[in-house]
Amino acid sequence: MSGKPKEKQQCGCPSSREFEDDNVIFDEAAQAIVKGDTDSLRKYLAERRSVAAMKKQDGLTLLHIAASSVGTLDAENNLKAAQLLIESGADVNARLTNLGKTPLILASEYDAALCELLLKSGAIPMPA
Repeated sequence: MSGKPKEKQQCGCPSSREFEDDNVIFDEAAQAIVKGDTDSLRKYLAERRSVAAMKKQDGLTLLHIAASSVGTLDAENNLKAAQLLIESGADVNARLTNLGKTPLILASEYDAALCELLLKSGAIPMPA
């Protein structure tokens, strides 16, 4: 990989390479969340903070993953991951396209402390 900065297209839009990089970082950050590796998550967010707010085609965000991964993480790491994502700009009211579920709805099945964090961060309990 060369040390050249990424080039923007003439329209000012990100290049397809930048989108590809975002997807790779998103997937790696998602794996860090599932593994409870908040140090790696912090690294990915530092590398590309915008990934915290990124949505996949189905509306999936990293915060959805953190909210639904409680069974694979200890509660402390889950809360840390969610806090890091929220501090980095994650949308606490993002909806999954097919189900309409928000991170709060997913967390409500598993973790009261995470629900409290989401509510304090602006999550709407019953989105319209």
